[in-house]
Amino acid sequence: MKVDALLDAFLAKHGIDRGGYHASALVVRLGPLELPFPNPGKLPFHDLHHLALDAPPRFWGEVEVSILELRAGPPTWLIGFLCVGAIALGAMLAPRRVARMWKRYEGWRSLYEADLAEVLAMDLETLRAHMAPR
Repeated sequence: MKVDALLDAFLAKHGIDRGGYHASALVVRLGPLELPFPNPGKLPFHDLHHLALDAPPRFWGEVEVSILELRAGPPTWLIGFLCVGAIALGAMLAPRRVARMWKRYEGWRSLYEADLAEVLAMDLETLRAHMAPR
């Protein structure tokens, strides 16, 4: 199955609408708080990271994806800032768990610089191999 279809299923399963990809603001929910940030236009890639890592878009999945994205080099300061924030919160709650995740994603690459159409045409195994350390 191609990544495009898998992404559709992932988004549907978690109640995420692709319409948010083009919204002017990205809303980060932190408990009862809703923090709006300018949308950096990279949400499809972020969701693909969730899919590739099999990390649900919940707290620990966000921490895991944030570690991958920070280790790989975030494409914008905002994404870097959000990654640091998620990792810091996770480290306060479970420092050993975060340390294990940090070690796990050494050498991994993000998809932020990839061609979205090419990524969506891959199968999941190829996508993961593209991101994994060589």
